[in-house]
Amino acid sequence: MYETFGLLIYNQWQAASDGRQRPVTSPVTQAPVGMIASAGVAEIERALVSAERGFKTWRSVSAWERAAVLRKASELIRARAGDIARMISTETGKPLAEALGEMAELLDRLEAVAPALDASRLALDACGVAERGGVAVREVVAQMGSISASSRK
Repeated sequence: MYETFGLLIYNQWQAASDGRQRPVTSPVTQAPVGMIASAGVAEIERALVSAERGFKTWRSVSAWERAAVLRKASELIRARAGDIARMISTETGKPLAEALGEMAELLDRLEAVAPALDASRLALDACGVAERGGVAVREVVAQMGSISASSRK
């Protein structure tokens, strides 16, 4: 279903340093779906350093620019949502309708966050600070990531 995928580290697709790969198989049919790089300790350490560097870069991006990036991500995901959902369904064995629902939920979240970032300088009306010129400024304070592990051999 897809080609061999590497590891996205420092914003570049890379092979595992030792070249190891592992097959991805459908849990429904046991048929091969593709190959993925098998990360070791060295790749995990590089990925964590990369995430920290990315966090520092992302944190310096204005809320308005982050909103634009999220809108673009939403647009790109929406254009490929059917293909992405089919891949999720094939890799996990979940029904296509459930994978499509996950895509819709992701898009809803992306599209809800972008306007909130646009309004990142919010008047504090509820606290009565607005009349004194107070604003709240939202900024990135932490990063998050996902490192997936499969229990299948």
